[in-house]
Amino acid sequence: MSCMTSGVIRQKAAHAAFGRRFTTNKWRDLVAEIIIGAALGSQWHWRPEDWVDWDFEHIDGTMLAVRQYAACSDWQQPGSKASRCTFDIAPSAGYWQAGCWIARRHRPAHIYVFAYHPRTDEAADHCDPTQWEFYVVPTAILPPDDEIDLARVRDLSSHFIFAEIDMFIEQFNKAIYRPYC
Repeated sequence: MSCMTSGVIRQKAAHAAFGRRFTTNKWRDLVAEIIIGAALGSQWHWRPEDWVDWDFEHIDGTMLAVRQYAACSDWQQPGSKASRCTFDIAPSAGYWQAGCWIARRHRPAHIYVFAYHPRTDEAADHCDPTQWEFYVVPTAILPPDDEIDLARVRDLSSHFIFAEIDMFIEQFNKAIYRPYC
């Protein structure tokens, strides 16, 4: 019988979740957040906790939410026709403050980054940051709906590549949106 340590378990779990070209829907959020976090500057803090309404917080208090979608999932065959791309933008029902639940339907993030992985071919790899498209949208211009499709996101924002994310978000944050100024 082999020795099963916490390190071995972590290694096996990481390989099961991320050791293939297509990451399961359950873990692809984490991949997209790691990619975006790698692109952001040191003034952004990643919040990888469960059940939070934003994923990154700037030192000035600006909050950024990440939403992702991939044209091909781990359960599809490469080259399969992509399903309709939609992103969840449903406002939260409320929040906790000083141990009390405040019921208030709202979107606390100031900026949304929509990450879309369009590739369905044999070379598609969810962990390759250069294969993703990114769209940066201020929360203020999102529709009141609970979801938004890729076509509407493209109407609201230009498409950016991995190397451009930080520059665009910082320009947006400094020039257009200052939450606490």
